[in-house]
Amino acid sequence: MMLKISNFCCGYGNMQVVNHLDLEVKKGSVTGILGANGAGKSSLIMAIAGHVEIKNGSIVYNGEDITSCTPMERVSRGIALVPEGRRLFKSMSVYENLIIGGYITRKKDSQTNMEKVFDIFPILGERIRQNAGSLSGGEQQMLAIGRALMTDPKVLMVDELSLGLMPKAIDICYEVIEKLNSLDMTIMLVEQSTKRALQASDNVIVFESGNTVWKGSSNEAKKSSEIIDSMLGLRNH
Repeated sequence: MMLKISNFCCGYGNMQVVNHLDLEVKKGSVTGILGANGAGKSSLIMAIAGHVEIKNGSIVYNGEDITSCTPMERVSRGIALVPEGRRLFKSMSVYENLIIGGYITRKKDSQTNMEKVFDIFPILGERIRQNAGSLSGGEQQMLAIGRALMTDPKVLMVDELSLGLMPKAIDICYEVIEKLNSLDMTIMLVEQSTKRALQASDNVIVFESGNTVWKGSSNEAKKSSEIIDSMLGLRNH
């Protein structure tokens, strides 16, 4: 089991946003995390990455309890996050953003990882000296994913992959998720677009107001898609 999350609560100050979650994530799987805005799904992966306070429970990663580890320690163990909104350094170049992403790796490894990123996203290689802020929305999302890949992660968590992107860019990003997963990378995917998430995921968990209201295989979820859409208050795109 790559990740085992037990009796897990997290939040901000006195506010608890994820309540007593139990979740197991198998190595090499894609887990879709669904829910409306404010459901707690982004807070969950931010807490796994170490950026939101864990109030109760534990996170076991690859057999090791990492509940008390710092964000950097989690990155060094192989957990990477692509945050919502991408959070790039927009006045810096594509190259500089990628180098910052590989800050915990040796220089030789950073170069190797950057070459892998350019293999996955050739357009970034073409734009290597261009400022991140001048890229299209799709290219910025590619750069955000590429920056996370600079740490050579075993678990990649992506927050709102398709948010604000044109259909062609969404297709490219999902093709990359599929390719990374084929290389045995474990992926956790936060999405509001239920249709795309169900297509990409092996397993699905649905949040509402910080509580788990449904979880199971994506095949089961597809059969219950109308129920899930009703819980989310969403329609498939």
